[in-house]
Amino acid sequence: DISIIESFTNNGISTSEVTMVQMYSDEEIMSNAGLYKLTVDFGGVSKSTECIPIGASAEEIQEQIGLLFDFNQDGVVDVLDRDHITVVQLHGDGSSASGFGYSYEFISGGSTSTFGSSAVLGSNAPKFYVVDIGADGGCEDYG
Repeated sequence: DISIIESFTNNGISTSEVTMVQMYSDEEIMSNAGLYKLTVDFGGVSKSTECIPIGASAEEIQEQIGLLFDFNQDGVVDVLDRDHITVVQLHGDGSSASGFGYSYEFISGGSTSTFGSSAVLGSNAPKFYVVDIGADGGCEDYG
């Protein structure tokens, strides 16, 4: 399930958009292989990450997203684009207690480490989807 929320302050200025992505399985997945790709729609263009393991850290996912687009609009995709989207793991540890799943929050809030332009704010925020799963998506199958 994916929920997308855009909120506004009282003065009408757009704030950070927050997207939640939840992934669940019907059994525990004991694999470090990349099993899915995260697709990011931004500025009318869709790009996908490399294959990501189930249970990847928020930092790993955030780094992969930062390699896709020139979020700071300086003409190059580089390390300065890696923190315009902040990824937070909300809950889940892949066990039965968490539905064999994980939940992540994607915050399109601009860079937290550098000053300057950020193209991810407000209604320009990217959209996130898990669409490429297993061998059909160019990743590993499980089970």
